[in-house]
Amino acid sequence: MTRHGWIRATAIGLVTLAGLPASRAQVAGSAECRSAATDSLAAARRARSAVADRAAYQGRVDARFAAMGAGDAEYAVDDGAVIQGLFVDQTNAVEGYRLCGAAGGDAAELTGGWTGIGVEWRTTDDQWMVALSLVSGGDSLSPSAFVADDDNPVSPDAVGYGYLFWLVEARLTDWLQLGYGGISDAEVRMSLGEDASGATASNSQYTGTGEPGRHYVQLGVPRLSLTAGLVAGEVIDFGEVAIGPLPVPHAAGLELGGAVRRLGDEDLVATGIEGAWPLLDGTVRPSLELDLAWPDARLRVARLRVQGGLQGTGRFMRDMPTTLGWGHAGVAAFVEASRFDSAAVERAGGDAALGYAAGIAGRIGARAGELEISGFAARNRVETLERLPDASDRLEYGLGLLLRIGW
Repeated sequence: MTRHGWIRATAIGLVTLAGLPASRAQVAGSAECRSAATDSLAAARRARSAVADRAAYQGRVDARFAAMGAGDAEYAVDDGAVIQGLFVDQTNAVEGYRLCGAAGGDAAELTGGWTGIGVEWRTTDDQWMVALSLVSGGDSLSPSAFVADDDNPVSPDAVGYGYLFWLVEARLTDWLQLGYGGISDAEVRMSLGEDASGATASNSQYTGTGEPGRHYVQLGVPRLSLTAGLVAGEVIDFGEVAIGPLPVPHAAGLELGGAVRRLGDEDLVATGIEGAWPLLDGTVRPSLELDLAWPDARLRVARLRVQGGLQGTGRFMRDMPTTLGWGHAGVAAFVEASRFDSAAVERAGGDAALGYAAGIAGRIGARAGELEISGFAARNRVETLERLPDASDRLEYGLGLLLRIGW
């Protein structure tokens, strides 16, 4: 597991954010070769991964906004709106690759994830909102034995493609939310080796691919937790209508949600349902997710997840303004078991993948800002196999960072 996620995000910056998936790798001194890890990274799958990464970013942002609202209610903070800047980074590493996949070559590390930067203005009753975000993500292969130095700072062996996803959103009361954005491709060279002093190096070079971009359109009804999104270029790569989870009346806390998705790269429709039953005043939340793929009626995803956490709040100093003077600290954890089966997984290995994951997060901060650090370990994680079907039966590790500043 490397620490390149933090270095990468700072080096790229707001303007040059670009994802890091590798769609081909070249062994030094030999002809270019394709990695088995990259067969899934076709353009349509990259676009779908961009939407999933962007949704993960937004989920983290919304969770922290809700926590801030809970703190405001506890300390009687009456503030009509908040403007905040956000940085979220998720870095993952998957063991056991070769630069040329089945063709062999040097041992390589596959490191990926996503980075999101955003700024938003929201009313604290969550009725009105304007937001701009940039998210990049994907995966990159690099030889494990590569040593970076001043004369050769970037691995000559790892070449790949990534994406940049920008999105502008507006919420006009809790009955209408609109979003428009674009997804574009970029070429990246990446080093994940060590420099002469033994420190992890993460130097990147980016160039545009010249390929036409894709458009993303989003509509939503926040009051109903209803969203619809579409990714379209020359063809429709991905479409989704999703709802919830929402509380079921007279069902003792049961929450239900569902989605219908069109996956252009697999030429199928997936229908899903998710149920959750929060326990102990919401500190523990078991959930079950089931997805079916049509027209062959295949069980695509089955996942059982249990997550929970504890958080405490308090005043720093009595003579400070409440908006600055209350702080919080907390810890959260999750475990999950899953089964994933797709056409790409069947082509790669032939069998459905049984997986598990476990993670923990810790956070500390005040109303005006906070820091969260998280980590996980997994095998056959659903989100990974969605984009990398040949990552099955390999260990995966992840490290996340969230920074929020604003009031």
